[in-house]
Amino acid sequence: MPKRPDENRFTIPTTWRTHIHPFRGSVTASRVRVDDTAVTALRERADEFRLALERTTGAPDLLDAARAWLRGEASPLGAAVVTKLARRLAARRGAAKFDPPAFADLWVAAHGIAFAAEAAVDLAQIEVDENGTAGYVVARADPEDWDEALSYGGLAPVVHRVRALLAAADDTDYQAAATVLAGRREHDVERVIGAYLVPTETAWVDEALATAEPDEDDTERMRLVLCSVRSVEQLHRVSHHERALWSLTFRDTMYTVAERVGPAIAPLLAAQWPRERRDANKKCVLAVLAALPTDEAFELLVACLDQPHVNAAVRDAATRYPARALRVLASAASGSTSVAPLAARLLHEHAAAHPDLVAALPPETRAALDGAEQPADRVAEAALDELPALLVNPPWAAKRTVVRRPVVKGLEPSVEPAVVWAKGERRKWADTRVDHYRGDIPEDAADPYWARYRDLADGTHQHELPRNLFLFGPEDVARPLLRTWQPPQGNSYAWMRVIVARFELDALPAALALARPRPAERGELLHPFATVEVAELMADWLRLKALRSVAEPWFHRHAAVAARALVPAAVGRAGKPRGNAEGALRFIATTPNGVDTIIAAARHYGDAALAAIQSLLDRVSSAEERVTAPKPPAWLDVHRLPQVLLRDRERALPLSAVEHLTTLLNLSTWDSPFPGLDAVVDSCDRASLTGFAWALFDQSAREFRFHGYRGDWVLPALGRFGDDDTVRRLAPVIRAWHKKDNRKAAVAGLDVLAAIGTDAALVQLNSIAQSPATRSLGYEAQRRLNTLARVRGLRPDQLADQLVPDFGLDERGSLTLDYGPRRFTVGFDDQLKPFVTDQTGKRLKDLPKPGARDDADLAPAAHARFAELKKDVRTVAANQIRRLEQAMISQRRWELAEFQRLFVHHPLLWHIARRLLWRADTGVVFRVCEDRTFADADDTTTVLPETTRVSVAHPVHLGEEAAAWAEVFADYEILQPFPQLHRPVHRLTGEERTSAELTRFHGTTVPTTRVLGLQRRGWSLVSHGGGVDTYLCRPARGNRKVVIVLDPGVERGAPLSDPEQRVVRVALTDAQRGAVNGRFGELDAVLVSEVLTDLTTLTAPEA
Repeated sequence: MPKRPDENRFTIPTTWRTHIHPFRGSVTASRVRVDDTAVTALRERADEFRLALERTTGAPDLLDAARAWLRGEASPLGAAVVTKLARRLAARRGAAKFDPPAFADLWVAAHGIAFAAEAAVDLAQIEVDENGTAGYVVARADPEDWDEALSYGGLAPVVHRVRALLAAADDTDYQAAATVLAGRREHDVERVIGAYLVPTETAWVDEALATAEPDEDDTERMRLVLCSVRSVEQLHRVSHHERALWSLTFRDTMYTVAERVGPAIAPLLAAQWPRERRDANKKCVLAVLAALPTDEAFELLVACLDQPHVNAAVRDAATRYPARALRVLASAASGSTSVAPLAARLLHEHAAAHPDLVAALPPETRAALDGAEQPADRVAEAALDELPALLVNPPWAAKRTVVRRPVVKGLEPSVEPAVVWAKGERRKWADTRVDHYRGDIPEDAADPYWARYRDLADGTHQHELPRNLFLFGPEDVARPLLRTWQPPQGNSYAWMRVIVARFELDALPAALALARPRPAERGELLHPFATVEVAELMADWLRLKALRSVAEPWFHRHAAVAARALVPAAVGRAGKPRGNAEGALRFIATTPNGVDTIIAAARHYGDAALAAIQSLLDRVSSAEERVTAPKPPAWLDVHRLPQVLLRDRERALPLSAVEHLTTLLNLSTWDSPFPGLDAVVDSCDRASLTGFAWALFDQSAREFRFHGYRGDWVLPALGRFGDDDTVRRLAPVIRAWHKKDNRKAAVAGLDVLAAIGTDAALVQLNSIAQSPATRSLGYEAQRRLNTLARVRGLRPDQLADQLVPDFGLDERGSLTLDYGPRRFTVGFDDQLKPFVTDQTGKRLKDLPKPGARDDADLAPAAHARFAELKKDVRTVAANQIRRLEQAMISQRRWELAEFQRLFVHHPLLWHIARRLLWRADTGVVFRVCEDRTFADADDTTTVLPETTRVSVAHPVHLGEEAAAWAEVFADYEILQPFPQLHRPVHRLTGEERTSAELTRFHGTTVPTTRVLGLQRRGWSLVSHGGGVDTYLCRPARGNRKVVIVLDPGVERGAPLSDPEQRVVRVALTDAQRGAVNGRFGELDAVLVSEVLTDLTTLTAPEA
């Protein structure tokens, strides 16, 4: 039998070594050498640094020192100045990347380690800032700011590298550095850096520990102090400092301290771990505890078994220390804590894997093992031969073959820029309805109004260019300005479609400016363009899962142009452009005739390029082109996920298969599941996959509870496996994301609902689309509903009609709640709020709680049923009432049979239908009676022909009948869900009927709160840019809209910053071009009345 390892010996894991700050004499120190390649690369940039120094002003002594060092003189201060300047240079767009350790290597290579040590101290004492004119300013930092100069300048890694090089230096050089640092100890920061660089100076470390304040707020400084510690006693001096505990959980600091003090670090890590928010740091803490060879560390882990990631850490520790694992797990499993069942499960697994250790257990431990409860809720794991091959040997696990890829230099893309429209697309884009008011902008291109823009083609004063110039302005004025125009980056971009359709290639720079910052939302603006720049951008987006849905349609449309544009990069030097181009060509190769298209494009660039591309295509079709598995996210803890069962529910996926399943999901997108995923899903139990997907979501959502949710691959999995219960749980989360301005996550949540696609999911989509509380998200919800309606062959409003659940109500529209000896009946009021009556018909304030005499099973179930009903109906009721009010305003009509099915005989909506007045297209007005027949104002039964179309009656159409109907509803004590019979009716004056303006409202001053309130009445606030909404718009028939012009407008983000608004103008305009169009008398009388009601309310004097 092989000798077992010593479980009391602490061995530093090899994976730690690259992160440990080396100590003199340690294994990590012996491997440190100057990087000659990095030194050479920096020396080649000397002229760049000299030019930057010429543009730098500030302290003369610092500038002189920098120039001296660049001439080769040994000036530590000058070296520090140039390093700080290089850090600033790296912030410039397109500048070389800043490589902090390389500067330390250069210092040592040029002037020795003692020089580098002094330069490291000088780094904290210098500030370099931009001066706003492409130059820089250098100055000495205030001593109070030295911590910040080191921490936030990205320069701490330079000091870390000097420490590593010092640890590897010979004794003479090391002592010389210590001597230099001994003379640089006037300030606390100097003393901290000195102690960090030469931690063998125990007195210096003690002094640094003594100066550390309990409320120290500089993490980098505290990390330097901690990485100087050499003993347990030194560590304990700062163990009560909040910042020390916080700083200790950074990986490099933790590994370094653990190397020096060993298991003594365990209690400190255990104290900080529950407060650590970052999953990556949490996992690091657990990894250190798992490596420590003590019962204390193991027990600390087991005590937290019910927390994320701890299960994996305990398994890791058990692999290192199997005998200790049996002992500690047996003790925990026999206890009464909440982790006992979890410990028992691990204990039995571990015991089965180590029967030799079980046989050698002492009697008390063996008794604890035998007494530990066997996990009963776990399904046995399936054997590997029972699983789909993709979960056993996935392509990312295959051994890679290194292939030398040919390079062809000097090729430039040869593509003629073009615009390629899909059939009818340009017309559709040109006719896009945009919320812009043209106002007084003249139609005549010769009008002096346009003269102000004709002299701006040089690109100056771009902020003066409004969108309306490009939407409505003369082409000869607008087209030249498009080349340099920077369009406003608002949420809406529909107007850009009109500009692209109008100006085509000239609009490309503006389209790129809009699409680049938010490609997922605006990338479609680039779909018509076939250019090298767009091809390169789409190739970059194609590699990102979140943007494939944007890039793939472009490559399908422009395959030939894309191939010709990308071949030079695909055979060029290694780097990101080549990787992107190769990925794009691989995608094109999978499309119809894609390989032939690529070959034709490559042939254009010569035989060498053709051979290189052929090599790429050969790899695509062979096993040489492997899949790279993405790194598992820090939040993922597969041990805490519920089991995924096979279809027969008698076996479950083993842990290795679960890990492969999460990778499959990670590699999949909404539209492109990883090849073979569908077969894997078919082999598994659907219900367990649903629970698995929600648990994945729950883990990821917990990780991002402090900032924006980014579960890019989890949400598609939720959509793929979700059910109605998923819908109920996700809908409030989507609303919460919207409320917290996490738009990207909220929109992705809508995609989950659309992917689930059940009636319950569509109900939630419809609720979000219609709710004023989610107005800005409603457009996205409605888009998805429109798509789903087309799939079902319905109009969106028809789909919405069919999404009203019946909630299990009987044909009378009620529900009986059975408590056994007692029964209650559910009814609904005018707002569809549920109420209950007892067996005598008395209406109760609320449903009573189950009592001792009630049936123990029936009563709790009925009580829970009513609570769930109230919650579910609340979501539906407000939406349905709002829809019917809007149907009254829009005069929507239903066929008689449709009306009876959707309203009269619907168990829930019947309660609203009988409280409203309806109108047949023949002019007959009627109500729905209790027996579901129809009656007129005289209570005479009305029979309608089968061909009748029915609408919600508007008081505009009632005339003198309105009073009679109001009396009928009052007699029957019928309360209406929204104002109908008592709704105000307004009419135009004779002059207004022939006008495109309502001048009686011009010049009135109104409260901004009322302006905002009109959004609940079908009006939309619209901006021309600048973040201020200056128009209220309401759609009208005939492709027109009613516009209210406001001054000064409503500021987005601070809508009440101006408490009042002036109504400048009320006009009827064209929906596309915004020009005044038509007469108000041409509008439907109902819409006119509603508009006048809103305007009258808006402008009414305040009480």
